Amino acid sequence: MLVAPEGTLYGKISLEDMNLNNSTDFGQIVQASCNSMLFAKMPMNRTQRPSVYEAELMSYIRDSNILCVSISATCVIELELITGNRMDVQVQFELNRRPFQKMHRSVDSVKEAQQLRALFPASECLSTSQAFQR
Repeated sequence: MLVAPEGTLYGKISLEDMNLNNSTDFGQIVQASCNSMLFAKMPMNRTQRPSVYEAELMSYIRDSNILCVSISATCVIELELITGNRMDVQVQFELNRRPFQKMHRSVDSVKEAQQLRALFPASECLSTSQAFQR
């Protein structure tokens, strides 16, 4: 059983409510590449501008249909959150760009070293029998 640090809370977000799960491309990206999210309480009226908060996605507690988040003490106080309550929020996921930057840097370094032929050999260089022998 997980216990949140003093003043903070853990929350659960249902991915099914947002039509996200492991079978969709977007659901896979969220679960694999997002470390945090921005959220705002749904406004009571259109003239009211809601405060936006950041919550950390708890990567070690991921289920196919639920994301667990760590909610800061400031957010808990300002939104008057208590354990067991449910709240409708607008959510925006924040992508962790580092894995994508690393992949692009790797491809760029291969291009700079002129080793693209090792990754993508010309089709005329391989006969059909050579391609399937390995």
